[in-house]
Amino acid sequence: MSNEAGFYHPDYGYWQVVGASDAPITVIVEPGRTEEDPNGETITIPAVTRQSTQIAELLASYPEGTVQVPLKPGADYEWDGEAWVYVEPAPVVPQSVSRRQIITGLGLLGWITEQEAIDALATGARPAAVSAVINQLPQEEQFPATMKWIGFQTAYRDDSMVLALAAVAEKSEQDVDEFFLFCSQIN
Repeated sequence: MSNEAGFYHPDYGYWQVVGASDAPITVIVEPGRTEEDPNGETITIPAVTRQSTQIAELLASYPEGTVQVPLKPGADYEWDGEAWVYVEPAPVVPQSVSRRQIITGLGLLGWITEQEAIDALATGARPAAVSAVINQLPQEEQFPATMKWIGFQTAYRDDSMVLALAAVAEKSEQDVDEFFLFCSQIN
């Protein structure tokens, strides 16, 4: 006998109940009652009952298509209709990487040349792609963007400069996520 039970429904996912038992219980379908027969005598009509379990009663009360399943072994498991299957969790996209990581990644993946990457880290030189983005900005935004490039120590995933560079390079949101994952692995 268990005090926990797992349930799964294709539309609602998995849930677990605590305190439910699979021990037999008697369910009253129709309560007992007393009536008078035609002669005025009191007769007792017994209750109509059936045998069940708390878990079976819970299952019957859930939406159609719900099934009882073994307890979920962990957060990274999915029900495949027959058993829990481990599913590798999606990598978490880092929201920031260091200056060295992002410039190295830009060079390794060909978003800028390797020489531009070396120069950017060694002297602070702007790669052509960065200059192109800054030069496309309105005049009053070019100086602040230049200073941002010169002084940045951390590159943030959702920074306007990162998004502008990605747009110029015709990179998708997924490309940028994969780029940040790649850069985060650079030691």
